Amino acid sequence: AEEEVRLAAASTEIWRALSRPAPWLAAAGHSSVESPCAVVSTLRGIPRAELFTWLSHHLCDCKFFRAYLFFDDPLELEESEDVLTHWGPSAVPVAVDEQLREEYTSCHRFEA
Repeated sequence: AEEEVRLAAASTEIWRALSRPAPWLAAAGHSSVESPCAVVSTLRGIPRAELFTWLSHHLCDCKFFRAYLFFDDPLELEESEDVLTHWGPSAVPVAVDEQLREEYTSCHRFEA
């Protein structure tokens, strides 16, 4: 597991060196001070190396402040813990399980 994370990190560095993300464009009249932004994704069946690359791209290259990751299979979240801990609080994993579904049913703005 640790070796796989290390190889994913090396792969990401090579990929990062070969690509350049487009810079963020600020709307006219807006302050040059950046606001923290987040990206949200649902996940299922994503290899750990691909998850590492995805997080590297969004959190390091694109400078998103947080990545909220909804794991459709909670077991995959457990299997990805070593990848997720690399980014600390910037990677926010959420298990899509019965507890979350129950929370959705109590939300007045979301009909589950």
